[in-house]
This record gives sequence, C-alpha cells and structure tokens, in this order.
Amino acid sequence: MPSALGWFLLTKRGQYAEAERLFRRHIELAPQNPNARNNLGDALKAQDDIAGARQAYEQALSIDARDEYALGALAKLPAEDTDMD
Repeated sequence: MPSALGWFLLTKRGQYAEAERLFRRHIELAPQNPNARNNLGDALKAQDDIAGARQAYEQALSIDARDEYALGALAKLPAEDTDMD
C-alpha cells in the first residue's frame, strides 16, 4: 500500500517529496479516503508547503467533516498570510 511506505519515508527517512508522491498515488487509488489526504497534508507541511497542506486537510474534511486528525492539523497550521503588499 502506498500509504504505509509513504508514512515510513515521511517519518523515519525524511524523504518528503517521495512520501508526497506515494500519498498522491494513494489518493488516486482511494479518492474517498480522508487518511490519504491527511497524509498528503503532513508531507506537504514537512516541505513547508503550508497552503498545500491546508488544502489537503480541507479536502479530508470535505470527505468526513468530523475527521479529528484533519481538524487538529488545520488548527496547528500558521494563519494564512493575507498581506497583499
């Protein structure tokens, strides 16, 4: 399963881009699985792609509005930058 290997790469090896690729593949295989989107959010956050992480967690919530992991992850993200200099 792409997600198990992706999680290993993300948490144990620090191979964030490869983990992201595997999580995106997991989403292709199971588009209604909120965990796949949460995992993608974690990989994107690890690469400092906060906007991408936010989008992934929000997509998880669009599948399951009570997904506690996605709710918690969103709450921990920095506020969106609304400065339009």
